[in-house]
Amino acid sequence: MLIKDIRKKISTKEFAHCTDAILSLVLEKPRKDIKEDDFISEEYAKYCEELADDFTKSYELIYQRGKTHFMDIPLIITKDVFPPVFATEPFINEILSKFSDKKRILEIGTGSGAMSIAIAKNNKNCEIIATDISEEILSVTKQNIKLNKTNNIKVLKSDLFKEVTGKFDLILSNPPQQKTETLNKADKEGKLITPKVASDGGIDGFDLYNKIKNQAKEYLTEDGVLVLQHDGYTNTYKYNEL
Repeated sequence: MLIKDIRKKISTKEFAHCTDAILSLVLEKPRKDIKEDDFISEEYAKYCEELADDFTKSYELIYQRGKTHFMDIPLIITKDVFPPVFATEPFINEILSKFSDKKRILEIGTGSGAMSIAIAKNNKNCEIIATDISEEILSVTKQNIKLNKTNNIKVLKSDLFKEVTGKFDLILSNPPQQKTETLNKADKEGKLITPKVASDGGIDGFDLYNKIKNQAKEYLTEDGVLVLQHDGYTNTYKYNEL
């Protein structure tokens, strides 16, 4: 079977819009290296079909392999972090297209470091502070920074803004956004794959989103912007809108 054949086969499935990400994950290749006339084995084709039916299964495969790609960027992944997902790529592309002039950047809840690394590789003049809540998470971040040679990123252990100092031109975050009740149910049923700390958004899924929004103004320059993703949507707030 060829790549173009499996594309056609999964074109009507629920997660067909993630086909490029699925192929990259299954074949362990950057998207730019995947050609339509490349051969794909029956085993890998079956993997693609399964992920196109249920993309959450990709997390199991990523954890099993310990690596993935995000925007063709190679990343080390452990069970301490939430694997970066295809739906976050438009969020980063929007930041890169609209806010390329921003030089001092803060990411709250960096996890694997995927978003900061993507920005750093495309905007070499910026300086990024990437934060998260534990040393275990930041150990993965540091490995990925080293892997991608993005020396314009520094990491900081911080619970949201607690240890942050200074002002930033851009603050971004894709905070945990699943409801606690949903996560607890999945945990009891043995279906919780991703780390709870990276998924738990509180009672309504907006707990950390609202905390970041309410605290961000203190850390923004007057020309600064806060950009948050929630449930696939990008929300931008200027300094005077907070």
